[in-house]
Amino acid sequence: CDMPHAPLARLSAAARASGAKLVACWSAGLAGGVFVDCGEAFVVSDPTGEPPRQALLEHVSCGEEGVATTVQEQPHGLQDGDVVRFEGVRGMEALCAEGRTFAVR
Repeated sequence: CDMPHAPLARLSAAARASGAKLVACWSAGLAGGVFVDCGEAFVVSDPTGEPPRQALLEHVSCGEEGVATTVQEQPHGLQDGDVVRFEGVRGMEALCAEGRTFAVR
């Protein structure tokens, strides 16, 4: 179920001309699609488009240069520069406050 490109291009151009963002959705039974145009200034910082990953923590150190160790049987798949958000680390609520960038070892 593909919506023709020409109508989407016209809608997108009109939205950009008026300073608006465009989200177009269509459905045909079990199939459908979504087209999103947030303008030239919109930056996608997710290089893969994959859903966020989760991993269980085995240990979090309390040192100045903290080290978080994940359960070995559950690879996290993180890379340097990935933003990490911790949840539910009891006794270290400050660690859970916001997403941070870490070096992966």
